[in-house]
Amino acid sequence: MGAADIVPGVSGGTMAFIMGVYQDLLEGIKSFNITLIRKALRFDLKAVFAQIPWQFFLFLGAGLVLAVGVLAGLLHNAYEHHQVKLYAFFFGLVLASIVLLARGVPWTIQRLLGLVVGTLCGYLAVTIAPIEQLPSTFLVHMGCGAIAITAMILPGISGSFLLLIMGKYDTAIGAVKEFDLITLAPFALGAVLGILAFSRFLSWLLHRWEHLAMAVLIGFMAGSLRKLFPWKEVLSSITKPDGEVVVIQDKLLLPDMNMAFVQALGLMLLGIVVIVAIEWVRSQRVDQA
Repeated sequence: MGAADIVPGVSGGTMAFIMGVYQDLLEGIKSFNITLIRKALRFDLKAVFAQIPWQFFLFLGAGLVLAVGVLAGLLHNAYEHHQVKLYAFFFGLVLASIVLLARGVPWTIQRLLGLVVGTLCGYLAVTIAPIEQLPSTFLVHMGCGAIAITAMILPGISGSFLLLIMGKYDTAIGAVKEFDLITLAPFALGAVLGILAFSRFLSWLLHRWEHLAMAVLIGFMAGSLRKLFPWKEVLSSITKPDGEVVVIQDKLLLPDMNMAFVQALGLMLLGIVVIVAIEWVRSQRVDQA
């Protein structure tokens, strides 16, 4: 997840979905509630740690930090100088995951419709044009924070990309850098309320209509593959405060049949092999259990 979050356009939520920890992540987020706050205010640490899956979050957090610390430079360099190859690898990862996840769904007409709806939503989410400048009000900033954080746990799209689309990325990042608590407060409040509410909603869907919800999420991943297609022409972009250029609109191109295409195709196949290997290891452990 940490490696995915480093690469613009790749979602950490997608990696959580691929690696089979998506529902664990949702359930872990759900454990943060009013009851937990009451226990924390009573300094009942034993009860607090009993309620939250702290070991899960500890190892997940360690992996995120390790990825950022070890892979940030490597992936940033790959994004700057070998973007086609990098996206080809992630395209293979997500494509193989979609196929493997789809095999586990008993398909019906209703679920196929859910797949179509999810695919359309995912495609629109990664191709939407930037919105005209929104007003800088408390409620608008809170709504932007909620939308951005919910996107981070949806497979297929990153929250920072949506902030760019909504024209509030510079405002949010500027507030973080300058430690402007007044500006940052509504974003943070929206993020907290958004992730607590949306994680519960997704968890409820997966428990109540597991296969339909899975079909929609698989469709969302399929639609978002548009963002990971390696061969594109940039139509418009936004430059972040740190100088990084993020593509907002582009169009797909047919690749030239040359050695660069062969290398990208090889990395795409490598991504597919990685997912198949992970699934094989997981199935072996299930059989042994």
